[in-house]
Amino acid sequence: MPNEQVNFPPVLNGMDYLVSVVENLAESEDGVPSPRGLKYAVLHLQAASEVLIKARLVHEHWSLVFKDPGRASRQKYEDGDFVSCELGEALNRLRDIVGITIHDKDKKALDTLTRSRNALQHYGLTTPARAVAARSAQVLDFLLRFIHEQLRPQLAEAERTVLDEEMEHVRNGIWDITSFLNMRLRRLQTELQDVQDRTIECGECTEYAVVIDDGDAAVSCRFCHITWPNKAAAMSDYAERHESVAMSFGEFMGLTCPNCQREDLLVDSVQTAIECGPGFVMCFGCGSTWQCLETCSSCSILFEPNSAHRPDLCAECAANTGRATANTEGAQ
Repeated sequence: MPNEQVNFPPVLNGMDYLVSVVENLAESEDGVPSPRGLKYAVLHLQAASEVLIKARLVHEHWSLVFKDPGRASRQKYEDGDFVSCELGEALNRLRDIVGITIHDKDKKALDTLTRSRNALQHYGLTTPARAVAARSAQVLDFLLRFIHEQLRPQLAEAERTVLDEEMEHVRNGIWDITSFLNMRLRRLQTELQDVQDRTIECGECTEYAVVIDDGDAAVSCRFCHITWPNKAAAMSDYAERHESVAMSFGEFMGLTCPNCQREDLLVDSVQTAIECGPGFVMCFGCGSTWQCLETCSSCSILFEPNSAHRPDLCAECAANTGRATANTEGAQ
């Protein structure tokens, strides 16, 4: 067909990628897509994210998709002969220049997708299939909201018609994916109901499904089944993926857990399924948690402050100090 031409304008191109994503994710056995399906779902979801997010930047101004807008050329833009900005920078420009709110959870999901895509494209990716499916569903959820709220209102009527037709295919596919994910989450809610105080977020699928138990066994996510070989590996990975934890990481290095007496497994600013905040400490060795831990100024052990005695002393040292004071006063 010598006269046939390839014609994929940005929005149609992005939606075509999305249709491919849901087709690959929906073709599954027992709710888990095939490795090949996941491969193309990740690659095409990353491509769809870049195309659709940058399409919104173009509606603000065509120069915003250049890596360096200060050196943008209209001719180069029309020829497609330029280096565009990365996805992370595109999100920053949407927020800082266009004024669109990008929630931290959505940006985190897109950042994780980008890392998965880069790993897959350049040196291979090994990760649980359910984690990939969960992350993909999160990005799909963001893109559907983004298209409806930020991109569709900017389009001409003809483009909207094409967009709406493609969106129908995407929505139908997403229903199959999310229904499976929701079914697993409902089951896990019952399973994890009594251990929420020591259940943390999985760095792979971002679900609160990693339970820190007492003992030396490997740690696994109960949603996506990724496994860390030991408690130290799970703790290091958690700290690396959470900025608030990373800032305080090392504060308790060399110190002993007041409960299990293990060293180097205490982490500050942990967020569990029900509790969080600066100063909230968890031991990755036994799963114990505290609202705050201090170092005793007398014996240097860690303790939870108690208003019943001096805030700088553990209960035993405070009691000893009290007895010593009483003895001194009695001698006088």
